[in-house]
Amino acid sequence: MREIQQATALTELVSSGHQNAIDIGVLYVMVRHMHETGFYHGRLDLRNIVRGIDADGVSDYHIIDTPYAMIFPGSIAGTAMAWDDLRQLSGYVYRIWGTEVVRAGLIGYGLGKKESHKMMGILPRSGVPLLMRNLKRFYFGLRLRFFYKYEIF
Repeated sequence: MREIQQATALTELVSSGHQNAIDIGVLYVMVRHMHETGFYHGRLDLRNIVRGIDADGVSDYHIIDTPYAMIFPGSIAGTAMAWDDLRQLSGYVYRIWGTEVVRAGLIGYGLGKKESHKMMGILPRSGVPLLMRNLKRFYFGLRLRFFYKYEIF
């Protein structure tokens, strides 16, 4: 974070009342790009996204804190891993900005109506228990190892 000019975690912006300074649409597009490159974060929430201000005064966003991340050799968009990242991010966005902002973000990410509706249905529920998170992480790790071992490039 030291290398990002004027870096501020999104949680800090929200807690200081500057949530309107965050461009949620850009976040969802950034996450889509991240997934298309094969990157699964594993703990994607507002604490792990930082807004920086470049020399021209333009906001740019950076994803940090990646000890749970997995990098697959191809796109993970449309997989359980991408869904998990989206659910985590959307849960935070839902609690702060509400339904319409999440829906617009999901559409910007590239989810269709059916998938967006399904995601919106699970957001009001509580978070995922620790045991389930650990089981998902184990499952995703197995998929990563299988993919690397048997995928032909």
